[in-house]
Amino acid sequence: MTATGKVYRNKSLSLDGKHFENCTFDRCELDYGGGLPPVLAGCSFADCRFSFSGEAAYTLAFLSGMHGGGFAPIVEQTFQGVREGAYLAVPIKNNTDARNIPAMPPDAHPLASRVPRIVQIAKRRGD
Repeated sequence: MTATGKVYRNKSLSLDGKHFENCTFDRCELDYGGGLPPVLAGCSFADCRFSFSGEAAYTLAFLSGMHGGGFAPIVEQTFQGVREGAYLAVPIKNNTDARNIPAMPPDAHPLASRVPRIVQIAKRRGD
């Protein structure tokens, strides 16, 4: 699904595999479930919440458990790698399904062309 220039207010949306360009999100619940990463190019956000479900939630639960279970340095090192973009070159499984998501070459990382791009984040009301 691709959306350009749309305004979403008070909506709950799944982000997996979607492409939003120059859209406005106002008071929305945006959920990422661990599928193909979304593209959020030139979008603005006001009073939105991001949530994680499915495989993404399991990953966060695993990291939280590691952090609290004596592996905090490893988790911090992982997040430092995230900040530095270290995981963009790591190949992951090709997650093509019947929704006409184009297949990636076997050696290409889906994030290489679908890095979530958040160009502008509007301040929360009251800030």
